[in-house]
Amino acid sequence: MNKESIINIVFIGLLTLSVFFVFLAIWNHPFIGDDWHFLWSFNKSNNYFTFVYTQYMNWSGRIFQSVLPGVFFINESMIVLSKLLTIPCFILMTRCSYYLATGSVSLKNRWVDYIIFTCIMWLGLPVVGTTIVWLTGSIYLWTTTAALMFISLLFRIKLQILNDEEIALGHLKTILLALFAILIGTSGLQFVFTISVILMLWSLELLRLNKFHRIPLKVWLVLVSFVIGIIIFLLSPGNFLRFEYATELAFFSNLSRFIMFMLGAYFGAGVGSLGSTLWLGLLVILLMHPLKENFSKRFDPFIWFIASLLSFLPFFSLIYFAAPRVTFFPIILLVIGIKSLTKFKHKATNGVFPKVIAIIVLSLVGIDGFVGWSANKSLSIENTNRMEIINKAVTEGEKKIIVPY
Repeated sequence: MNKESIINIVFIGLLTLSVFFVFLAIWNHPFIGDDWHFLWSFNKSNNYFTFVYTQYMNWSGRIFQSVLPGVFFINESMIVLSKLLTIPCFILMTRCSYYLATGSVSLKNRWVDYIIFTCIMWLGLPVVGTTIVWLTGSIYLWTTTAALMFISLLFRIKLQILNDEEIALGHLKTILLALFAILIGTSGLQFVFTISVILMLWSLELLRLNKFHRIPLKVWLVLVSFVIGIIIFLLSPGNFLRFEYATELAFFSNLSRFIMFMLGAYFGAGVGSLGSTLWLGLLVILLMHPLKENFSKRFDPFIWFIASLLSFLPFFSLIYFAAPRVTFFPIILLVIGIKSLTKFKHKATNGVFPKVIAIIVLSLVGIDGFVGWSANKSLSIENTNRMEIINKAVTEGEKKIIVPY
């Protein structure tokens, strides 16, 4: 057995183990915190649609975040389904990200590069235990995936316009895209603001190249639907009710907090890692392939960087709500921007090197998954024990319940 065959076996083995351990970490994550809140809120509602309506009227206009993944709280089977779909959803999210960065639909000769990109995304994203593994926290994963799907569809249309290609949008496809656009418009302030910034920058690019007029009417209908979704989101009574909990800060105090948060956002946002994993991953991306030529004629990388920075603006007046998890979407945009600076160069004579890099990052993902699984399994056992104590005490009519911390 030659060296390349051994590397291939190790590569496939680590890929399998990494996915397996990450899945176990997701599978063993217990109900915790807001999971119970969502479940109890759902149980108080007569049906699923009443739950969505109640959330809209009393909590937030983010209908998307009530529809999905709120749907997973319907019953035990749907909770299991959510755990099974988390990894496919993450893969779809990174697949959209890779497409936006490279413009390549096909992964032919690129699958090792894509796996490295996906691993770096996993290792570099903030608090994945909160934003991906945790059921309620996976709202960030699902919302980001849907937003990137929407952006990818419009990115494809933009490329077709730039290449003077025919844009084929049938009536049924247009209707489905319009409905999807309305749903995306209710995904949350950070998402709709950032998507609007990206669309505005793409529009300026088309205007500069004198191709803005080539945008078809059906695409405009989709964009209008997106605006309708934003209006539905902004008019939610729940948004105004939440302002009652807002903390009023003086302008300069608010500004100073915002600046501190912005400066630390790409460096772990105060969670202790200093963003070292993210920046080492970005360095790997830059060193794997050569940089593109003629940056002055390529606007996409800078569009992603600008969108990443501006995606923090919605939190200027809501800085007290800011947490590491709100950097999830901006960091993905940053990774897309860094990747878009490079051009893929497949070297058939040196196919071993990318797999060695892939083995290294897969090992880190595997270790992360194993540690996450061990911690979540332990936490799950503790939670089960607590609930048994609580339920027994309630059954026996106890007025005071003591559970282990």
